[in-house]
Amino acid sequence: NVPDPEPPPSPPPTELEDTVTGWAWTKYLTVIGNNQAVVGQYGINLRAAAKRKGDNIGLVKGGVTVIITGSPRGEYTPVQVRRLDFSGPVNLPEGGTEPPSVPPPVSPKNTVLGWGFTQNLTINGRQAISGRYGTNLRSKPQRNGAYMALFAEGGVAEVAGLAEGTYTPLRVPRQYLQKMTSPLPRAKKPQPFPDDKPPTPPAPTPDTTPGWAFTAAIDADGGTAVAGPYGINLRSAPRRDAENKGFVPAGVPMTITGGQMGEYTPVRVDDAIIQPPYDPNKPPKPGDQSPPPGEPILGSARIGLHASADPGISQAEIEEFKAMRPGMIKVLSLHDPNAVKTLSQNHPDAKWIVRAFLSFEAGGRVRSLSPARFVKDTLSDVKRTLKAIGKNHDVVVELHNEPNLVPEGLTGAWRDGATFADWWLDVLARYRKAIPGMRFIYPGLSPGTAVTGLKQDHVQFAEASRAAIEAADGLGVHLYWSHVYPMQWSLDVLDDYISRFRFKPIWVTEASNNKGGTPVHKKAQQYLKFWQELQKRPTVEGVTYFVASASNPAFREEVWVGRGIGRLVGRR
Repeated sequence: NVPDPEPPPSPPPTELEDTVTGWAWTKYLTVIGNNQAVVGQYGINLRAAAKRKGDNIGLVKGGVTVIITGSPRGEYTPVQVRRLDFSGPVNLPEGGTEPPSVPPPVSPKNTVLGWGFTQNLTINGRQAISGRYGTNLRSKPQRNGAYMALFAEGGVAEVAGLAEGTYTPLRVPRQYLQKMTSPLPRAKKPQPFPDDKPPTPPAPTPDTTPGWAFTAAIDADGGTAVAGPYGINLRSAPRRDAENKGFVPAGVPMTITGGQMGEYTPVRVDDAIIQPPYDPNKPPKPGDQSPPPGEPILGSARIGLHASADPGISQAEIEEFKAMRPGMIKVLSLHDPNAVKTLSQNHPDAKWIVRAFLSFEAGGRVRSLSPARFVKDTLSDVKRTLKAIGKNHDVVVELHNEPNLVPEGLTGAWRDGATFADWWLDVLARYRKAIPGMRFIYPGLSPGTAVTGLKQDHVQFAEASRAAIEAADGLGVHLYWSHVYPMQWSLDVLDDYISRFRFKPIWVTEASNNKGGTPVHKKAQQYLKFWQELQKRPTVEGVTYFVASASNPAFREEVWVGRGIGRLVGRR
């Protein structure tokens, strides 16, 4: 086979693009003009100084074009690199090649003290920049802290002290605050920095070793990969007989630096993790091997029930909820608010999921509804349902449902995951403005492979709409099993979601044994076992089983009311 020609190098950065300056290993550069060079296929570690032990700013991808900014010094050449051309994080050392800009001092009288979710902030020393769609400022470092205001996207604030848990204390200039509550709740005072020193800067990107990994022995996901259960030998070339550069233990992450060649994929591995090649004449001493990663802590996933698939919630259904003792309840925005209020009063400690409900079918055809129309038609219902639930409850809003299905809008307002992401991000922005402080989750997809004329494969759809999932406060997931499709296969689907979106909270907003052939008491046992399995997956918030009641005969095998499932599950 004739290998494909190498792609042409990318154009150099322009004056309008965000760039980073540093020092590149001269031998890994190919000069193509008076002031331009192309990075070699393995990429380069950009350093803050012209020496091998200089702080590592980050890994620049192979094949990109950089601008040479001066004369070489020793083994290194000064270059300017786009931020977008880095693979992984960019760490600018304090006092490095690009000192952080310091915001002008702001009078404390013109600032508001509050707590922001650290994951949505870019922190550099004592400066914090608000991330995409803004950051909710809260009165204390907890998700249920009182909402104060929206810290606008791109706004700059001062870090006011030590972080607590997943929140950072901020002093935000009033000019960057929107949707402020009045009167403002008093914010918890943070612990000051010890000795009035700024927070420790992030650890520099580790030095890495390039090489080739056997593709079948790694788990690749985008630009990263993880060594398989037996580890891998890192080779100097894409051949089985190439020099063994070292052993990469199981579960170790790697950076993919290029396209696959034959049986191998080019990667870079942290120098601190890679082990010397195995030599049978020199077996490792006890303690030489990296310790296995610790078992993950158990989660605290809640068990719950999805309220009726119809607008009404009967008294029999209210009693079914009492019998099963839910830790989580899912309702539709169209549900009777009086029934929702009753459920809230009966189960004051339950967490809630509210689905923004809207039918996308009319006259047997799929309606093409704009984001503005969706919000207009659902917002008042969602607000009414939130009011019925009441204050001081843990609530998330699931925006829409199974968008990879034609009856739910596919082929109408969107044609695939990518166009759905554009649609959903617009909806999300409108809802964030309308209900500040609320958390919104990406809707559960219909699981399984593509069915012509009905749905798209859920994995393909999720990956294509990754931008929407990453912008959401959490991810909804739908899982089903039966006597012909074991529960373990359903859990495998969940684990695949977790591996793709490792740090995203997950709500299993629908789950059930949805076929006949399994006695009711067995289904109840399965629901308890499934819930126990969720405890092993710490990012899962809980499950609401589908469904308490439904008039649609297609849901007959999933209905709880009148079958005693709630009583059996409630004995746990």
